[in-house]
Amino acid sequence: MLALLCLTLVVTPFARMPGPVIPALLAFYQSAVILAYFVTAILLFILYREMAQTDLLMLGSGYLFSGIVSYAHFLSFPGLIAPNGVIGGDDQTTPILWLVWHGAFPAAVCIAMYLRARGVRNANWLASLSMALVAVVVAAAGVILTATLWHDYLPGLLLTRNGIGWTLNEGSWVGLVLINLAALVVLGFNRGRHSTLTLWLFVGTVALSLEVMMAWYSSQYYSVAWYASRILGFVGSAVLAGIFIIENALLLRNSSRLARELRTALMEARAATQSKSHFFAAASHDLRQPFQAMRLFYGVLEQSAADKSQRTAIEHLGQAMSNAETLLNELLDIARIENRSLPISCQWTDLRPLIEEVARDLRPVAEHRGLTLRVRGPSIKLKTDRALMKRILQNLVSNAIRYTEKGGVLIATRRRGGENVIEVWDTGIGIAQQDMGKVFEEFYQVANPGRDRTQGTGLGLAIVRRLAVGLECEIKLASRLRRGSVFTVILPREKKPKQGSSWRR
Repeated sequence: MLALLCLTLVVTPFARMPGPVIPALLAFYQSAVILAYFVTAILLFILYREMAQTDLLMLGSGYLFSGIVSYAHFLSFPGLIAPNGVIGGDDQTTPILWLVWHGAFPAAVCIAMYLRARGVRNANWLASLSMALVAVVVAAAGVILTATLWHDYLPGLLLTRNGIGWTLNEGSWVGLVLINLAALVVLGFNRGRHSTLTLWLFVGTVALSLEVMMAWYSSQYYSVAWYASRILGFVGSAVLAGIFIIENALLLRNSSRLARELRTALMEARAATQSKSHFFAAASHDLRQPFQAMRLFYGVLEQSAADKSQRTAIEHLGQAMSNAETLLNELLDIARIENRSLPISCQWTDLRPLIEEVARDLRPVAEHRGLTLRVRGPSIKLKTDRALMKRILQNLVSNAIRYTEKGGVLIATRRRGGENVIEVWDTGIGIAQQDMGKVFEEFYQVANPGRDRTQGTGLGLAIVRRLAVGLECEIKLASRLRRGSVFTVILPREKKPKQGSSWRR
Protein backbone atom coordinates (compact mmCIF):
# COMPACT_ATOMS: atom_id res chain seq x y z
CA MET A 1 0.00 0.00 0.00
CA LEU A 2 2.95 2.32 0.68
CA ALA A 3 4.23 1.60 -2.83
CA LEU A 4 0.84 2.46 -4.32
CA LEU A 5 0.67 5.71 -2.33
CA CYS A 6 4.21 6.66 -3.39
CA LEU A 7 3.34 6.04 -7.05
CA THR A 8 0.29 8.27 -6.70
CA LEU A 9 2.27 11.09 -5.05
CA VAL A 10 5.03 10.93 -7.67
CA VAL A 11 2.60 11.05 -10.60
CA THR A 12 0.27 13.74 -9.22
CA PRO A 13 2.38 16.80 -10.30
CA PHE A 14 2.45 15.47 -13.88
CA ALA A 15 -1.06 14.07 -13.84
CA ARG A 16 -2.56 16.15 -16.67
CA MET A 17 0.49 16.04 -18.93
CA PRO A 18 -0.43 14.32 -22.24
CA GLY A 19 1.25 10.99 -22.85
CA PRO A 20 1.79 8.91 -26.01
CA VAL A 21 -1.32 7.33 -27.54
CA ILE A 22 -0.69 3.58 -27.28
CA PRO A 23 -3.95 1.65 -27.78
CA ALA A 24 -2.08 -1.67 -27.62
CA LEU A 25 -1.03 -0.91 -24.03
CA LEU A 26 -4.66 -0.30 -23.10
CA ALA A 27 -5.64 -3.57 -24.82
CA PHE A 28 -2.99 -5.44 -22.84
CA TYR A 29 -4.08 -3.82 -19.58
CA GLN A 30 -7.77 -4.45 -20.19
CA SER A 31 -7.19 -8.10 -21.16
CA ALA A 32 -5.10 -8.73 -18.04
CA VAL A 33 -7.74 -7.08 -15.84
CA ILE A 34 -10.54 -9.16 -17.36
CA LEU A 35 -8.56 -12.37 -16.93
CA ALA A 36 -7.69 -11.49 -13.32
CA TYR A 37 -11.34 -10.81 -12.47
CA PHE A 38 -12.55 -14.10 -13.94
CA VAL A 39 -9.76 -16.16 -12.33
CA THR A 40 -10.43 -14.57 -8.92
CA ALA A 41 -14.17 -15.19 -9.26
CA ILE A 42 -13.59 -18.88 -10.06
CA LEU A 43 -11.20 -19.32 -7.11
CA LEU A 44 -13.64 -17.59 -4.74
CA PHE A 45 -16.49 -19.82 -5.94
CA ILE A 46 -14.31 -22.89 -5.31
CA LEU A 47 -13.53 -21.60 -1.81
CA TYR A 48 -17.24 -20.95 -1.26
CA ARG A 49 -18.05 -24.54 -2.23
CA GLU A 50 -15.65 -25.78 0.45
CA MET A 51 -16.65 -23.36 3.23
CA ALA A 52 -20.28 -22.41 2.40
CA GLN A 53 -19.65 -18.83 3.64
CA THR A 54 -22.05 -16.43 1.92
CA ASP A 55 -19.53 -13.55 1.99
CA LEU A 56 -17.28 -15.59 -0.33
CA LEU A 57 -20.20 -16.05 -2.72
CA MET A 58 -20.83 -12.29 -2.70
CA LEU A 59 -17.17 -11.49 -3.35
CA GLY A 60 -17.03 -14.00 -6.19
CA SER A 61 -20.18 -12.49 -7.69
CA GLY A 62 -18.65 -9.00 -7.41
CA TYR A 63 -15.52 -10.11 -9.25
CA LEU A 64 -17.54 -11.89 -11.92
CA PHE A 65 -19.79 -8.86 -12.47
CA SER A 66 -16.73 -6.60 -12.69
CA GLY A 67 -15.15 -8.96 -15.21
CA ILE A 68 -18.22 -8.95 -17.46
CA VAL A 69 -18.66 -5.16 -17.32
CA SER A 70 -14.93 -4.52 -17.84
CA TYR A 71 -15.08 -6.80 -20.89
CA ALA A 72 -17.98 -4.73 -22.26
CA HIS A 73 -15.95 -1.58 -21.49
CA PHE A 74 -13.06 -3.06 -23.49
CA LEU A 75 -15.34 -3.75 -26.49
CA SER A 76 -16.90 -0.29 -26.35
CA PHE A 77 -13.68 1.75 -26.03
CA PRO A 78 -13.35 4.05 -29.08
CA GLY A 79 -10.34 3.44 -31.29
CA LEU A 80 -9.23 0.29 -29.51
CA ILE A 81 -10.75 -2.31 -31.83
CA ALA A 82 -13.01 -0.15 -33.99
CA PRO A 83 -13.27 3.66 -34.28
CA ASN A 84 -16.48 3.73 -32.22
CA GLY A 85 -16.20 0.39 -30.43
CA VAL A 86 -17.86 -2.86 -31.46
CA ILE A 87 -20.99 -3.03 -29.28
CA GLY A 88 -22.77 0.16 -30.28
CA GLY A 89 -23.92 2.93 -28.01
CA ASP A 90 -22.82 6.55 -28.08
CA ASP A 91 -20.00 8.67 -26.63
CA GLN A 92 -21.24 8.05 -23.10
CA THR A 93 -21.27 4.24 -23.30
CA THR A 94 -17.63 3.65 -22.31
CA PRO A 95 -17.61 6.11 -19.35
CA ILE A 96 -20.94 4.76 -18.06
CA LEU A 97 -19.57 1.19 -18.09
CA TRP A 98 -16.41 2.40 -16.33
CA LEU A 99 -18.56 4.15 -13.72
CA VAL A 100 -20.66 1.03 -13.02
CA TRP A 101 -17.56 -1.18 -12.96
CA HIS A 102 -15.75 0.96 -10.35
CA GLY A 103 -18.86 1.51 -8.26
CA ALA A 104 -20.34 -1.99 -8.19
CA PHE A 105 -17.18 -3.71 -6.97
CA PRO A 106 -16.77 -1.71 -3.71
CA ALA A 107 -20.51 -2.12 -3.15
CA ALA A 108 -20.08 -5.90 -3.41
CA VAL A 109 -17.20 -5.70 -0.90
CA CYS A 110 -19.39 -3.81 1.59
CA ILE A 111 -22.21 -6.37 1.28
CA ALA A 112 -19.76 -9.26 1.61
CA MET A 113 -18.26 -7.84 4.82
CA TYR A 114 -21.77 -7.35 6.23
CA LEU A 115 -22.61 -10.99 5.48
CA ARG A 116 -19.33 -12.09 7.06
CA ALA A 117 -20.07 -10.12 10.23
CA ARG A 118 -23.46 -11.82 10.45
CA GLY A 119 -21.90 -15.26 9.88
CA VAL A 120 -24.41 -16.18 7.15
CA ARG A 121 -23.96 -19.67 5.71
CA ASN A 122 -25.71 -21.61 2.95
CA ALA A 123 -26.52 -25.27 3.43
CA ASN A 124 -27.20 -25.83 -0.28
CA TRP A 125 -24.14 -24.27 -1.90
CA LEU A 126 -24.98 -25.46 -5.42
CA ALA A 127 -28.43 -23.86 -5.50
CA SER A 128 -27.08 -20.60 -4.04
CA LEU A 129 -24.21 -20.51 -6.52
CA SER A 130 -26.55 -21.15 -9.45
CA MET A 131 -28.87 -18.34 -8.35
CA ALA A 132 -25.92 -15.97 -7.87
CA LEU A 133 -24.56 -16.72 -11.36
CA VAL A 134 -27.95 -16.11 -12.93
CA ALA A 135 -28.35 -12.83 -10.99
CA VAL A 136 -24.88 -11.62 -12.03
CA VAL A 137 -25.45 -12.39 -15.70
CA VAL A 138 -28.88 -10.71 -15.69
CA ALA A 139 -27.55 -7.62 -13.87
CA ALA A 140 -24.53 -7.29 -16.19
CA ALA A 141 -26.72 -7.75 -19.26
CA GLY A 142 -29.06 -5.02 -17.98
CA VAL A 143 -26.16 -2.59 -17.48
CA ILE A 144 -24.68 -3.32 -20.93
CA LEU A 145 -28.02 -2.99 -22.70
CA THR A 146 -28.75 0.27 -20.86
CA ALA A 147 -25.36 1.73 -21.82
CA THR A 148 -25.62 0.65 -25.48
CA LEU A 149 -29.19 0.25 -26.74
CA TRP A 150 -31.16 2.20 -24.14
CA HIS A 151 -28.78 5.05 -23.35
CA ASP A 152 -31.38 7.58 -24.53
CA TYR A 153 -33.58 6.62 -21.59
CA LEU A 154 -30.95 7.60 -19.02
CA PRO A 155 -32.00 10.62 -16.90
CA GLY A 156 -29.94 13.40 -18.46
CA LEU A 157 -26.22 13.59 -19.21
CA LEU A 158 -24.04 11.97 -16.59
CA LEU A 159 -20.88 13.09 -18.36
CA THR A 160 -19.45 16.27 -19.89
CA ARG A 161 -16.86 16.67 -22.62
CA ASN A 162 -13.40 17.83 -21.52
CA GLY A 163 -10.54 17.93 -24.04
CA ILE A 164 -9.91 14.47 -25.50
CA GLY A 165 -11.72 12.65 -22.70
CA TRP A 166 -14.88 12.51 -20.69
CA THR A 167 -15.32 13.49 -17.10
CA LEU A 168 -18.11 12.64 -14.71
CA ASN A 169 -20.20 15.32 -13.10
CA GLU A 170 -18.87 16.32 -9.69
CA GLY A 171 -21.74 14.57 -7.91
CA SER A 172 -20.97 11.29 -9.66
CA TRP A 173 -17.26 11.56 -8.79
CA VAL A 174 -18.02 12.28 -5.16
CA GLY A 175 -20.42 9.34 -4.93
CA LEU A 176 -17.90 7.01 -6.58
CA VAL A 177 -15.10 8.08 -4.22
CA LEU A 178 -17.35 7.75 -1.17
CA ILE A 179 -18.41 4.19 -1.98
CA ASN A 180 -14.76 3.19 -2.45
CA LEU A 181 -13.83 4.80 0.85
CA ALA A 182 -16.76 3.03 2.51
CA ALA A 183 -15.39 -0.29 1.28
CA LEU A 184 -11.98 0.59 2.76
CA VAL A 185 -13.54 1.48 6.10
CA VAL A 186 -15.57 -1.74 6.21
CA LEU A 187 -12.51 -3.83 5.36
CA GLY A 188 -10.32 -1.94 7.83
CA PHE A 189 -12.65 -2.57 10.75
CA ASN A 190 -13.53 -6.10 9.72
CA ARG A 191 -12.58 -8.86 12.15
CA GLY A 192 -13.60 -11.73 9.94
CA ARG A 193 -12.22 -15.23 9.75
CA HIS A 194 -10.30 -15.03 6.49
CA SER A 195 -7.52 -12.68 7.53
CA THR A 196 -5.26 -13.31 4.52
CA LEU A 197 -8.15 -12.85 2.12
CA THR A 198 -9.26 -9.64 3.87
CA LEU A 199 -5.73 -8.22 3.92
CA TRP A 200 -5.12 -8.58 0.19
CA LEU A 201 -8.68 -7.55 -0.64
CA PHE A 202 -7.95 -4.39 1.33
CA VAL A 203 -4.79 -3.79 -0.74
CA GLY A 204 -6.75 -4.29 -3.97
CA THR A 205 -9.50 -1.91 -2.85
CA VAL A 206 -6.88 0.72 -1.96
CA ALA A 207 -5.49 0.46 -5.49
CA LEU A 208 -8.94 0.82 -7.06
CA SER A 209 -9.73 3.80 -4.84
CA LEU A 210 -6.48 5.52 -5.88
CA GLU A 211 -7.33 4.74 -9.51
CA VAL A 212 -10.69 6.50 -9.13
CA MET A 213 -9.09 9.55 -7.50
CA MET A 214 -6.37 9.70 -10.15
CA ALA A 215 -8.93 9.48 -12.95
CA TRP A 216 -11.00 12.25 -11.30
CA TYR A 217 -7.95 14.49 -11.09
CA SER A 218 -6.83 13.87 -14.68
CA SER A 219 -10.08 13.40 -16.70
CA GLN A 220 -8.16 12.84 -19.95
CA TYR A 221 -7.39 9.79 -22.06
CA TYR A 222 -3.70 8.87 -22.52
CA SER A 223 -2.43 11.41 -19.96
CA VAL A 224 0.28 10.51 -17.44
CA ALA A 225 -2.32 10.11 -14.68
CA TRP A 226 -4.49 8.05 -17.04
CA TYR A 227 -1.65 5.57 -17.57
CA ALA A 228 -0.82 5.59 -13.85
CA SER A 229 -4.45 4.88 -12.99
CA ARG A 230 -4.35 1.88 -15.30
CA ILE A 231 -1.34 0.55 -13.37
CA LEU A 232 -3.29 1.02 -10.15
CA GLY A 233 -6.33 -0.66 -11.69
CA PHE A 234 -4.26 -3.64 -12.77
CA VAL A 235 -2.84 -4.00 -9.26
CA GLY A 236 -6.32 -3.72 -7.76
CA SER A 237 -7.77 -6.42 -10.00
CA ALA A 238 -4.82 -8.81 -10.07
CA VAL A 239 -3.49 -8.77 -6.50
CA LEU A 240 -6.08 -11.18 -5.09
CA ALA A 241 -5.87 -13.51 -8.08
CA GLY A 242 -2.08 -13.60 -7.74
CA ILE A 243 -2.30 -14.37 -4.01
CA PHE A 244 -4.85 -17.09 -4.64
CA ILE A 245 -2.64 -18.67 -7.32
CA ILE A 246 0.44 -18.55 -5.06
CA GLU A 247 -1.51 -19.95 -2.09
CA ASN A 248 -2.93 -22.77 -4.22
CA ALA A 249 0.52 -23.58 -5.61
CA LEU A 250 1.95 -23.76 -2.08
CA LEU A 251 -1.03 -25.81 -0.94
CA LEU A 252 -0.58 -28.20 -3.86
CA ARG A 253 3.10 -28.59 -3.05
CA ASN A 254 2.38 -29.24 0.63
CA SER A 255 -0.46 -31.61 -0.28
CA SER A 256 1.86 -33.59 -2.55
CA ARG A 257 4.45 -33.82 0.22
CA LEU A 258 1.84 -34.86 2.78
CA ALA A 259 0.40 -37.40 0.33
CA ARG A 260 3.84 -38.96 -0.11
CA GLU A 261 4.37 -39.08 3.65
CA LEU A 262 0.90 -40.55 4.12
CA ARG A 263 1.53 -43.24 1.50
CA THR A 264 4.83 -44.13 3.19
CA ALA A 265 3.19 -44.28 6.62
CA LEU A 266 0.32 -46.34 5.24
CA MET A 267 2.70 -48.82 3.62
CA GLU A 268 4.64 -49.12 6.88
CA ALA A 269 1.41 -49.63 8.86
CA ARG A 270 0.22 -52.28 6.41
CA ALA A 271 3.56 -54.04 6.57
CA ALA A 272 3.47 -54.01 10.38
CA THR A 273 -0.11 -55.29 10.43
CA GLN A 274 0.68 -58.05 7.95
CA SER A 275 3.76 -59.03 9.92
CA LYS A 276 1.75 -59.23 13.15
CA SER A 277 -1.10 -61.15 11.53
CA HIS A 278 1.31 -63.49 9.77
CA PHE A 279 3.05 -64.19 13.06
CA PHE A 280 -0.19 -65.08 14.85
CA ALA A 281 -1.41 -67.19 11.94
CA ALA A 282 1.88 -69.06 11.70
CA ALA A 283 2.17 -69.50 15.48
CA SER A 284 -1.40 -70.66 16.02
CA HIS A 285 -0.41 -74.33 16.29
CA ASP A 286 2.40 -73.64 18.75
CA LEU A 287 0.15 -71.39 20.84
CA ARG A 288 -2.56 -74.06 21.11
CA GLN A 289 -0.19 -76.87 22.18
CA PRO A 290 0.27 -75.64 25.78
CA PHE A 291 -3.50 -75.68 26.27
CA GLN A 292 -3.68 -79.26 25.08
CA ALA A 293 -1.03 -80.20 27.64
CA MET A 294 -2.85 -78.25 30.35
CA ARG A 295 -6.05 -80.16 29.51
CA LEU A 296 -4.26 -83.45 30.13
CA PHE A 297 -2.86 -82.29 33.45
CA TYR A 298 -6.24 -80.87 34.36
CA GLY A 299 -7.83 -84.30 33.84
CA VAL A 300 -5.21 -85.89 36.10
CA LEU A 301 -5.83 -83.29 38.81
CA GLU A 302 -9.59 -83.69 38.54
CA GLN A 303 -9.36 -87.44 39.10
CA SER A 304 -6.91 -87.12 41.99
CA ALA A 305 -8.74 -84.39 43.92
CA ALA A 306 -8.98 -85.47 47.55
CA ASP A 307 -11.39 -83.03 49.16
CA LYS A 308 -14.06 -80.48 48.31
CA SER A 309 -11.75 -77.43 48.46
CA GLN A 310 -9.35 -79.03 45.97
CA ARG A 311 -12.22 -79.92 43.63
CA THR A 312 -13.51 -76.33 43.82
CA ALA A 313 -10.04 -74.94 42.98
CA ILE A 314 -9.72 -77.40 40.09
CA GLU A 315 -13.13 -76.34 38.75
CA HIS A 316 -12.07 -72.69 38.83
CA LEU A 317 -8.84 -73.67 37.09
CA GLY A 318 -10.78 -75.49 34.39
CA GLN A 319 -13.08 -72.50 33.86
CA ALA A 320 -10.08 -70.15 33.61
CA MET A 321 -8.44 -72.48 31.09
CA SER A 322 -11.62 -72.62 29.02
CA ASN A 323 -11.94 -68.84 29.00
CA ALA A 324 -8.28 -68.39 28.04
CA GLU A 325 -8.52 -71.03 25.30
CA THR A 326 -11.69 -69.44 23.89
CA LEU A 327 -10.05 -66.01 23.84
CA LEU A 328 -6.91 -67.40 22.20
CA ASN A 329 -8.92 -69.20 19.51
CA GLU A 330 -10.90 -66.06 18.69
CA LEU A 331 -7.77 -63.92 18.55
CA LEU A 332 -6.14 -66.44 16.25
CA ASP A 333 -9.24 -66.50 14.06
CA ILE A 334 -9.10 -62.71 13.72
CA ALA A 335 -5.40 -62.97 12.89
CA ARG A 336 -6.13 -65.51 10.14
CA ILE A 337 -8.83 -63.28 8.72
CA GLU A 338 -6.57 -60.22 8.82
CA ASN A 339 -3.77 -62.21 7.19
CA ARG A 340 -6.16 -63.46 4.49
CA SER A 341 -5.12 -67.01 5.25
CA LEU A 342 -8.65 -68.23 5.92
CA PRO A 343 -9.88 -69.53 2.53
CA ILE A 344 -13.44 -69.22 1.25
CA SER A 345 -14.94 -72.33 -0.31
CA CYS A 346 -18.22 -71.46 -2.02
CA GLN A 347 -20.90 -74.00 -2.83
CA TRP A 348 -24.65 -74.04 -3.24
CA THR A 349 -26.09 -74.01 0.26
CA ASP A 350 -29.65 -74.24 1.54
CA LEU A 351 -29.68 -71.89 4.49
CA ARG A 352 -32.77 -73.41 6.18
CA PRO A 353 -31.02 -76.68 7.25
CA LEU A 354 -27.99 -74.60 8.26
CA ILE A 355 -30.13 -72.36 10.47
CA GLU A 356 -31.90 -75.41 11.96
CA GLU A 357 -28.50 -76.88 12.77
CA VAL A 358 -27.43 -73.67 14.56
CA ALA A 359 -30.73 -73.61 16.48
CA ARG A 360 -30.35 -77.28 17.47
CA ASP A 361 -26.85 -76.65 18.82
CA LEU A 362 -27.82 -73.57 20.85
CA ARG A 363 -31.36 -74.51 21.96
CA PRO A 364 -30.13 -76.27 25.14
CA VAL A 365 -28.31 -73.07 26.14
CA ALA A 366 -31.46 -71.02 25.55
CA GLU A 367 -33.67 -73.47 27.46
CA HIS A 368 -31.21 -73.47 30.35
CA ARG A 369 -31.79 -69.69 30.60
CA GLY A 370 -35.58 -70.15 30.32
CA LEU A 371 -35.74 -68.79 26.75
CA THR A 372 -37.35 -69.99 23.54
CA LEU A 373 -35.37 -70.32 20.30
CA ARG A 374 -37.46 -70.44 17.14
CA VAL A 375 -36.81 -70.58 13.40
CA ARG A 376 -39.15 -69.02 10.81
CA GLY A 377 -39.14 -68.12 7.14
CA PRO A 378 -38.68 -69.58 3.67
CA SER A 379 -35.78 -71.60 2.42
CA ILE A 380 -33.02 -69.60 0.73
CA LYS A 381 -30.34 -71.07 -1.52
CA LEU A 382 -27.17 -69.27 -2.54
CA LYS A 383 -23.51 -69.86 -3.18
CA THR A 384 -21.52 -69.21 -0.02
CA ASP A 385 -19.07 -70.78 2.39
CA ARG A 386 -21.24 -72.95 4.62
CA ALA A 387 -18.82 -73.13 7.56
CA LEU A 388 -18.20 -69.39 7.67
CA MET A 389 -21.91 -68.58 7.32
CA LYS A 390 -22.61 -70.96 10.19
CA ARG A 391 -19.98 -69.20 12.27
CA ILE A 392 -21.70 -65.84 11.66
CA LEU A 393 -25.09 -67.19 12.71
CA GLN A 394 -23.68 -68.99 15.76
CA ASN A 395 -22.06 -65.81 17.02
CA LEU A 396 -25.19 -63.70 16.44
CA VAL A 397 -27.55 -66.21 18.08
CA SER A 398 -25.29 -66.94 21.06
CA ASN A 399 -24.84 -63.19 21.55
CA ALA A 400 -28.63 -62.73 21.50
CA ILE A 401 -29.13 -65.51 24.07
CA ARG A 402 -26.42 -64.10 26.34
CA TYR A 403 -28.10 -60.67 26.58
CA THR A 404 -31.70 -61.87 26.86
CA GLU A 405 -33.17 -62.52 30.29
CA LYS A 406 -36.75 -63.37 29.39
CA GLY A 407 -38.71 -64.02 26.22
CA GLY A 408 -36.74 -65.61 23.45
CA VAL A 409 -34.75 -65.44 20.23
CA LEU A 410 -36.06 -65.77 16.69
CA ILE A 411 -34.01 -66.64 13.59
CA ALA A 412 -35.96 -65.59 10.49
CA THR A 413 -35.27 -65.73 6.76
CA ARG A 414 -37.00 -63.17 4.56
CA ARG A 415 -37.20 -62.01 0.98
CA ARG A 416 -37.50 -58.23 1.22
CA GLY A 417 -37.40 -55.77 -1.67
CA GLY A 418 -35.48 -58.14 -3.94
CA GLU A 419 -33.01 -58.99 -1.17
CA ASN A 420 -32.56 -62.18 0.83
CA VAL A 421 -31.92 -61.52 4.50
CA ILE A 422 -31.44 -63.44 7.74
CA GLU A 423 -32.65 -61.71 10.89
CA VAL A 424 -31.80 -62.61 14.49
CA TRP A 425 -34.38 -61.10 16.86
CA ASP A 426 -34.19 -61.05 20.63
CA THR A 427 -36.17 -59.58 23.52
CA GLY A 428 -33.05 -58.66 25.48
CA ILE A 429 -31.68 -55.57 27.13
CA GLY A 430 -31.30 -53.62 23.88
CA ILE A 431 -28.52 -51.29 22.80
CA ALA A 432 -28.44 -47.51 23.17
CA GLN A 433 -28.20 -45.45 20.00
CA GLN A 434 -24.74 -44.13 20.86
CA ASP A 435 -23.43 -47.68 21.41
CA MET A 436 -24.65 -49.28 18.17
CA GLY A 437 -21.49 -48.44 16.27
CA LYS A 438 -19.29 -49.78 19.06
CA VAL A 439 -20.68 -53.29 19.45
CA PHE A 440 -18.70 -54.50 16.41
CA GLU A 441 -15.44 -53.28 17.94
CA GLU A 442 -13.01 -55.66 19.62
CA PHE A 443 -13.60 -56.30 23.35
CA TYR A 444 -16.60 -53.95 23.58
CA GLN A 445 -19.50 -55.45 25.50
CA VAL A 446 -22.79 -53.79 26.42
CA ALA A 447 -23.57 -53.91 30.15
CA ASN A 448 -20.25 -55.55 31.02
CA PRO A 449 -17.96 -52.75 32.23
CA GLY A 450 -16.24 -55.13 34.64
CA ARG A 451 -15.05 -57.36 31.77
CA ASP A 452 -16.63 -60.51 33.26
CA ARG A 453 -15.33 -63.34 31.03
CA THR A 454 -18.36 -65.50 31.84
CA GLN A 455 -20.28 -63.10 29.58
CA GLY A 456 -18.02 -63.79 26.62
CA THR A 457 -14.79 -62.39 25.24
CA GLY A 458 -16.19 -59.39 23.38
CA LEU A 459 -14.80 -60.62 20.06
CA GLY A 460 -17.85 -62.42 18.64
CA LEU A 461 -19.36 -59.46 16.76
CA ALA A 462 -15.89 -58.29 15.64
CA ILE A 463 -15.43 -61.70 14.00
CA VAL A 464 -18.94 -61.49 12.53
CA ARG A 465 -18.11 -58.15 10.91
CA ARG A 466 -14.93 -59.51 9.33
CA LEU A 467 -16.53 -62.73 8.13
CA ALA A 468 -19.45 -60.80 6.63
CA VAL A 469 -17.05 -58.64 4.63
CA GLY A 470 -15.32 -61.74 3.30
CA LEU A 471 -18.64 -63.29 2.25
CA GLU A 472 -19.78 -59.95 0.77
CA CYS A 473 -22.69 -59.69 3.21
CA GLU A 474 -23.88 -56.58 5.00
CA ILE A 475 -24.70 -56.47 8.72
CA LYS A 476 -27.30 -54.02 10.02
CA LEU A 477 -28.44 -53.43 13.58
CA ALA A 478 -31.65 -51.99 15.01
CA SER A 479 -32.38 -51.86 18.71
CA ARG A 480 -34.42 -50.27 21.47
CA LEU A 481 -33.38 -50.17 25.10
CA ARG A 482 -35.17 -52.74 27.26
CA ARG A 483 -37.14 -53.91 24.21
CA GLY A 484 -34.62 -55.98 22.27
CA SER A 485 -32.46 -55.96 19.14
CA VAL A 486 -32.42 -57.33 15.62
CA PHE A 487 -29.26 -58.11 13.64
CA THR A 488 -29.90 -58.33 9.90
CA VAL A 489 -27.55 -60.19 7.54
CA ILE A 490 -28.17 -58.95 4.00
CA LEU A 491 -27.03 -61.79 1.78
CA PRO A 492 -25.24 -61.16 -1.53
CA ARG A 493 -27.32 -61.37 -4.64
CA GLU A 494 -26.34 -63.61 -7.52
CA LYS A 495 -22.73 -62.41 -7.29
CA LYS A 496 -20.52 -65.20 -5.90
CA PRO A 497 -17.87 -64.45 -3.24
CA LYS A 498 -14.37 -64.77 -4.59
CA GLN A 499 -12.51 -67.99 -3.94
CA GLY A 500 -9.32 -68.09 -1.90
CA SER A 501 -8.00 -65.09 0.02
CA SER A 502 -10.72 -62.54 -0.66
CA TRP A 503 -10.77 -60.82 2.73
CA ARG A 504 -11.13 -57.04 2.75
CA ARG A 505 -11.45 -54.65 5.63
